Amino acid sequence: YKCPTEGLGAPVACDPGTTATTVGKSDCDACPADKYCPDPALAPKSCNAPMLVSHDKTRCVTCPTGYKCDGDNFTPCPTGQYSPQDVTTCSLCPAGKSCDTGTATDCPKNHYSKEGEITCTECPVGYSCSNTANPVACSAGSYRSESDDMASCKDCPKGKQCPSTMTPPMNCPPGTVTV
Repeated sequence: YKCPTEGLGAPVACDPGTTATTVGKSDCDACPADKYCPDPALAPKSCNAPMLVSHDKTRCVTCPTGYKCDGDNFTPCPTGQYSPQDVTTCSLCPAGKSCDTGTATDCPKNHYSKEGEITCTECPVGYSCSNTANPVACSAGSYRSESDDMASCKDCPKGKQCPSTMTPPMNCPPGTVTV
């Protein structure tokens, strides 16, 4: 409570987020920058990490997913970055993830992304994207065609030929076999 010096004889309650722990003061004090004041009659309190002081200085809050938090200033992560809940900084989007909303989401099957990229890219034909970070060219004797929904290259089956890593196997010409 604060004790006005003029006119009002009765103490007046301090506003939330302020403090008045000294008896006889005529004004309430602002809660210190790094503290919160849930009850003006009590001493200011600190938040335990990773909690942060709320904007109104009345409670502790967590840093929301997808935000950089500095004290009571919450800023969305820049494009291509993310932050999990309770982490106060944004990080570059990791390889194999998409980060277009401030959160990191796994790339779907047959897609990949490099570190810092916002979205996942479809795996090109003739490549394997099983690690979701970098496409790897199929080796000779294997393939991954446009019609395949698999993430990795397949070995050319017996009795077929694979002249390209980007097309499905073809029948061997009559009178020939594969080794």
